[in-house]
Amino acid sequence: MNHSPQDLPSPLGNQFGSDRAVFAVEDAIATIDAILFMHKGKHLDDLQSTILRHSWDGDRYGEIADRYGCTEGHAKDMGSQLWRLLSSTLGVKVNKRNLQTALKRYLGKHLRQDLGYAIAQGQAYLQSDHGQAIPNPVIANAEVPENQSIAQNTTNHVSHETANPHFVGRSGAIAYLDHLSSLGTKVILIQAQGGVGKTTLARQYLQQKFAQVLEFAIAKETSNITSIESLIEERLQQLGLEPGREFGISLDRLKQKLAQTPIGILIDNLEPALDRHGKLIAPHRGYVELLVTLSAPTVRSLTLITSRDRLSESAIKLRRYLLPGLALSTWQSYFANYLPKLRPFRPADQVDQFDRYGELDLDQLSLDTIAQMHQSYGGNAKAMDILCSAIGHDFDGDVVGYWQEFQSAPLAQRDLANLVTSQFDRLCSLDLAAYRLLCRLGCYRYQDVSTIPSEAVLALLWDASINQVNQTNQASQPGQQRRLIESLRDRSLIEHHRGSYWLHPIIRAEAIARLRQANYETSNIEPNSELELAHRAAAKFWTDSTNTIDTVEDALRCFEAYYHYLAIEDYEAAAAVILQRRHTKSTGIERLGRTFYKLGLLKQMITAIAQIIDKIQSAYHLSGLYGIWGVLYRLSGQIHAAIECHQKSAAIAKRHLDRLAGQSAATNPTKETVSNQVELAEQVETVEQLKRSSAQLELLNLKNWQQHALLNIGICQIELWELEAAKQTFTQLNSHNRQQLIAEDLAELYNPSVDVFSAYVHSCLGDRPTALKFIHDFDRKLHQNISLGTGHRFLFLGLAYKNLGEIEPAFNMLNRAIDYANQHHYTQVKANAISGLAALERSQHNYQTALTHHQMAIELLAQIGTKCDLAEAYYQLGHTYAAQNDQPQSRASHNQAIKLFQEMQAPQQIKKVQRALVQIDSSTNN
Repeated sequence: MNHSPQDLPSPLGNQFGSDRAVFAVEDAIATIDAILFMHKGKHLDDLQSTILRHSWDGDRYGEIADRYGCTEGHAKDMGSQLWRLLSSTLGVKVNKRNLQTALKRYLGKHLRQDLGYAIAQGQAYLQSDHGQAIPNPVIANAEVPENQSIAQNTTNHVSHETANPHFVGRSGAIAYLDHLSSLGTKVILIQAQGGVGKTTLARQYLQQKFAQVLEFAIAKETSNITSIESLIEERLQQLGLEPGREFGISLDRLKQKLAQTPIGILIDNLEPALDRHGKLIAPHRGYVELLVTLSAPTVRSLTLITSRDRLSESAIKLRRYLLPGLALSTWQSYFANYLPKLRPFRPADQVDQFDRYGELDLDQLSLDTIAQMHQSYGGNAKAMDILCSAIGHDFDGDVVGYWQEFQSAPLAQRDLANLVTSQFDRLCSLDLAAYRLLCRLGCYRYQDVSTIPSEAVLALLWDASINQVNQTNQASQPGQQRRLIESLRDRSLIEHHRGSYWLHPIIRAEAIARLRQANYETSNIEPNSELELAHRAAAKFWTDSTNTIDTVEDALRCFEAYYHYLAIEDYEAAAAVILQRRHTKSTGIERLGRTFYKLGLLKQMITAIAQIIDKIQSAYHLSGLYGIWGVLYRLSGQIHAAIECHQKSAAIAKRHLDRLAGQSAATNPTKETVSNQVELAEQVETVEQLKRSSAQLELLNLKNWQQHALLNIGICQIELWELEAAKQTFTQLNSHNRQQLIAEDLAELYNPSVDVFSAYVHSCLGDRPTALKFIHDFDRKLHQNISLGTGHRFLFLGLAYKNLGEIEPAFNMLNRAIDYANQHHYTQVKANAISGLAALERSQHNYQTALTHHQMAIELLAQIGTKCDLAEAYYQLGHTYAAQNDQPQSRASHNQAIKLFQEMQAPQQIKKVQRALVQIDSSTNN
């Protein structure tokens, strides 16, 4: 075989052979390592690789020493030895200054005889991040022997690639990942330029190896990166686990799950979260903790990370795989297989180079042209797919004609980004309507909701003019809209699978960039307004597409509208998304922000409100947001922050109501309309119904938020054990606020939970008559309206009965709370009710049963990370141990309660426990 250097695949891809080339440093290091192994039988060690990497960038030895962690003198000595070794290997004098030139000359002279042979034999090695040489089976990049046809070569990949016919040429990559996995590797970074096929390989591999795969999709832009805390919450939900209220608890829970169950994990497109040194940027350092967890030896998972940039975090134990481009043989076989299927139908009398429909003879000139394209794009997998599609659809399979037309402009930088740019430009000239749609599709995020349905695509075709660009097309509007989608699909500019669509990250980046600059002189659209129109259309789609929220996925779909409004800085509309009410499967109708916390997505909603709260001008929106924010903070254990939010919510609502008080009576609800409006607010079935009498509903909601703010402040005071303050708060709600509502014909806004919490507080303070009065008031209302019975109300009624020594009704109420919690998946209510049952069993001297309940409650509360509830559970456990005269265990449990209350900054709770300890010690001494 007499191959020229150009015929053989180069690890340096399109950079080989150009005097002006700037080599890819990691490819160069891999190539040097292969040459060194072939000639000297040895591989680069970690320090040698570091010296090469940073010499390539022009760094001084002092900088290299700092990065590696050695002295400057040692780095210089090792560098001198390395240059002598490379000089004898490459046959020319090598130093820091001429390294690139020396390597380029060697490749031009010896590629066929030396490096090509080494690659074909799979002898090239890549240096791992921890200094161990790991074989890289790049044999998939080797040339096909002359006596083996392209068709024969494709059979080598059948075992790994039959599931996806477009997943080709990666047998070597799969073998390499298998090898790393067999070594016990837990985390592998797949690194390559955009479009090489990192994500496709990772996803295909994990789906082959694991029954369950979790994906963590990093944002396409740094400003949109989702916090790791939110992603962990969502993934735990997918696994059927409760997220913890602290990030560390959530990670421990994930780690325990992964130690039990083999799961594949994909962290896709990491580079937006990395700085120029390969470190995770400050706002997202939590990813380091996640990766440390995933690399633990006890986990049974395998994590694949895809990134264009190297990850350089010393705390993370991983192996790095530099994914090469596809082999030339793969490109040629791919074109031979798919070009005939992409060409338009030709009648028999018009057949030229086509022997018959569905077959295409790729002559030597076409194969040589494919070799030029392969070299120009470094074997890029996405480039292969896009080029094949373009040639098939737009040039009738004429490879040579296409390359003559487009080879000059897109090759200036010779990477996939340039190819995408040229594809956008070409689409604009050939199909302006499809081009506009593609740009508009850039407004979707493809993150929490990774794909969009066809309806979401069609939602961007809001203007009739986009369907009239091609004046000769007489098809109906629906048909024309579908044609636009097909136009994008045929050119591989939009990804699709079973009716779901998404944009490749690089294509999406180009689409959103062009959307921001859109100004079409041929349309009636105002300059630079396309971006806003697209985001509003997308937001409307998400808002209208989901009326009932049953799952986390439903909630996330609804919440996508928030991000679209955020992108165009319409913060009031973003707030309205959070405050919008929808049906839920378990609790009727409630606002989206409240639904998020019930689904365990606390951190994501806390962050979302924080992003817009300072930019909101509407008092109505501010009051509502602060109210939801306060509940989220309380559930997260940040009680003082919660109180501050509720105080702001109430104050803002009061000021706004005072301003509205002087308006006409028509704006204010009358006695005749109040009951109807309250009923509407509770039983609304459609979004449109909520728009009726919006002024009256706004006024009602403001008054409602005032009451809820005080109620939630009282609950916070209970958790801090500030019982007198809580008593005053609930007394205010029971007397002044209740009478004011009655005077304003708004008695329906009085919350029955006030009676329940009032009964509980008075029972804690020993005021039996008042406690029983409130219990009986609520019991009467409950008999009139069974729907008033909810988990928290049953729970606190049971605890109030317990405090009053009413054992039988206490058992009844706590068991009703558990039944309700089981039906609605309220772990917090269930655990607290079980803790209450334990205390009741203790009072009946059933100590073993009590201890069983205590342990169950503590286990459940530890899982969800509720500090106040967990501290109270330990407090009750300490009492049970004391009743058994087990003083060491009693003191240990009480001390654990004190520790948790200290973390909550709840001094009254601490004093409560300390008083109990004094009493226990006193009784023991007596």
